[in-house]
Amino acid sequence: MTKKHFLKQSPSIVLVVALLVLGAASVVWYESSGRRKSNVETCRPPIVRVVEIAPAAEFDSKSYPGIARESQVANVSFRVGGKLVESSIIIGARVEKGTVLARLDPRDYELAVQRLESELQAAEATFGAMKTGARPEDLATLETQLAAAGSQYDTAKANLKRFTALLEEQVASQVQFDLAKTQFDAAKGNKETLENELEKAKRGSRKEEIEAMQARIAGLKTSLATARNACDDTRLKAPFDGFVVEKFIEDHEVVAPGMPIASFANASKIDVSVSLPEEMIVHMSDIRAYRVAFEAYPGVFFQAELKEIGRAIQRGKQTYPLLVRIDLTDEESKRRPIFPGMTAMVRIDLQRRERPQTVPLAALIGENEDSAVWVVDADTLVRRPVEILRVLDQCVEIASDLKPGEQVVAAGARSLREHQKVRLENTLENTPENTPRK
Repeated sequence: MTKKHFLKQSPSIVLVVALLVLGAASVVWYESSGRRKSNVETCRPPIVRVVEIAPAAEFDSKSYPGIARESQVANVSFRVGGKLVESSIIIGARVEKGTVLARLDPRDYELAVQRLESELQAAEATFGAMKTGARPEDLATLETQLAAAGSQYDTAKANLKRFTALLEEQVASQVQFDLAKTQFDAAKGNKETLENELEKAKRGSRKEEIEAMQARIAGLKTSLATARNACDDTRLKAPFDGFVVEKFIEDHEVVAPGMPIASFANASKIDVSVSLPEEMIVHMSDIRAYRVAFEAYPGVFFQAELKEIGRAIQRGKQTYPLLVRIDLTDEESKRRPIFPGMTAMVRIDLQRRERPQTVPLAALIGENEDSAVWVVDADTLVRRPVEILRVLDQCVEIASDLKPGEQVVAAGARSLREHQKVRLENTLENTPENTPRK
C-alpha cells in the first residue's frame, strides 16, 4: 500500500500522531521552564527566625503593702512648775521648731533672777576691792580713827588706874571701878580693831580670803544661770518641726515639772512598717534601694532608707517586721504631706544575681563539645561555639561569648551552613517562654 493510499485511508491516525508530537514538545518545554524557575528560587537566601540576646536586668523589684507611722513622737512638758497663763496648742496644727506652745506665770522666777544678779554684783565689787587694796584716802581715814582710838585708850587706862587706887583706899565705890574697867576694855578693843584694819588695808587681803570670794562669785554665777534657765523654761517650745497629735491640759491649770502638756510628732520624717516573708528576709544583703508609693499620690515614689529590721517573726504572724524611713524636705512635706495611718506600697530593688544565657532548643547545632549556634552577622551566618549547662523545656542554658543584642537563629539551624546568606523573618523577644522556669 502506497503512502498516498495510506493517508487517504487513515486520516484519524495522522491526527493522533500530530497530537502526540505536540504533547511531547509541551512536556519538554514545561520541564525546562520548571527547572529554570527552580534554579532562580534556589538562588534566593532562605528566611530564618532569630532570637535576640537580651541584656541582663540590673535589679529585680518586689513590692509589699505597708502603713505609715510617726518616726518621732514626743510628749512635751515644762521643766518647771507653775500656773498655765497662755496656750496656743491646737490638735493637728503644724508648727516649726522653736515655736512657743504654752507659757507659765514667770513672776517668781524673774524675782529670783533679780536677787541673784544683785548678790553677784556686790560680790564682784568686794572682790575688786580685795584685789586692788585700800585707797590712800581710806588709809588716812583709818589712821585718824586709830589716833582717836589711841587717845581714848590712854584716857580709859589712866581712869582705870586711878579708880583702882581709890577703890583700895575705899574712897571710890565698886560701881565706879566697874564703869572705868568697862570703858578701858571698850577703848582697848576699838584700838586693836582699827590697828588690824589699818594693817590689812596696807598689806591687802590674804590669799585665802581672795580664793573664798572667787568661789562665792562662781557659785552665784551658777545659781544665776540656773535661775535664768528656769525663767526661760516657763515657755514651752516645739522641739522640732511637726504637728500636735494630742493635748493634755487646759489654760489656767497649775502644772508640775515633767507633767505632759501635749503629744508632738515629727513632720519632716515618716516611717513605713512592712511585713516581709522569709524568702525575702534571706536576701537582705541583695537589697539596693527602697521606694515608697502612697495611694494618695499615684505615680509618685518617695526614696526611703532602712531604719530597722526584725530578726524574729512577728507575734501571731509568719513574717518579719521591716521599718523604712522617708526624709522629707520642708517644701515637699508641705506640698505632699504624709500622715500616720496612710496606706503605702514599699518597692524593694534587689541586685539580680547573674544568670546564664538561654537560647531556644532548636537553635543548637552540633553535639556535646561541638555545640554551637548560628549568629546572624550582616545577613551572614557565623558559627559561634557554646557550652551547654542545662536543658530545660523549650530552651537551654548556655555559657558563651554571646553579647546582648546579637541575633541567633531560633529554628531550623541544622539545615543551614556557615557563611550562608539569610533573610530575617522577625525578631523574637526574649519572653518568659524563652527563659528558664523558676
